[in-house]
Amino acid sequence: DGDAGEGEGEGGVGEGVVGEGEGAVGEGEGEGEGVQGAPFFVAVGYGGRRMISLDGSTWTHDVSDADNGGDDDNLLRGACTGHTPNGERLAVAVGGSVHGRILTTTDGVTWTTALDDDKGWLGGCAMNDDGSIIVAVGSGRAIRSVDGGATWVDPKIEFFGGHNWQARDAAFLDGTFAAVGDEGVSTSSDGVSWT
Repeated sequence: DGDAGEGEGEGGVGEGVVGEGEGAVGEGEGEGEGVQGAPFFVAVGYGGRRMISLDGSTWTHDVSDADNGGDDDNLLRGACTGHTPNGERLAVAVGGSVHGRILTTTDGVTWTTALDDDKGWLGGCAMNDDGSIIVAVGSGRAIRSVDGGATWVDPKIEFFGGHNWQARDAAFLDGTFAAVGDEGVSTSSDGVSWT
C-alpha cells in the first residue's frame, strides 16, 4: 500500500515515468497509510500522454494532448505522486519545452493545468512526506507549491550559480529534496534555498 516513487526514463510509454530508476515502469515505494483511495502509478510522455495503473501491470486512462508529439511544449517529462496534508491522493506531471507545464490529478482521470509559463521546461518533481511542499525542477530553475499543486511560488531562476544548470529529476528523502542534473546534485530542505 505504498505511494509510487518518482523518476524519469525513456521507455515504451514515453519519456518520464513514476518509479525508482529508468524505464517504462518503475518501482513504487513509500508509506500510503492515511491516504484516501488506492495509490496509483503514473506514466507520462510525448504529446502530453499520460496514463495510470493501480498495480504497475495494467494501464488505463491513456490520453494525450497531441498525437505523435515531440520535444515541444506538450511533452511531459516526469511525474511524482503522494498525498496532500488532508489525505487526498495527488499526482503531479511536469514538462514542456520553451514553456513549462504542470498538470495535477487526484484520481488519475481528470487532469488540471496548474502551470503554463514561458520560463522553460520542467524535468522532475517531488513531494515531501506530508504533502505540504511539492517541488518542481527543470531548465535552470526550481519552483514549489505549498497548496497541493494549485499554485506555484518561490521561483529560483538559474540556480546552481547561474550556469544554466538543467535539473533532470527530483526526489525527497529524510527531510531533503534533491535535484539532479547536468552539473550534479543540489539539495534543499524547503524547496527555496538550494545547496
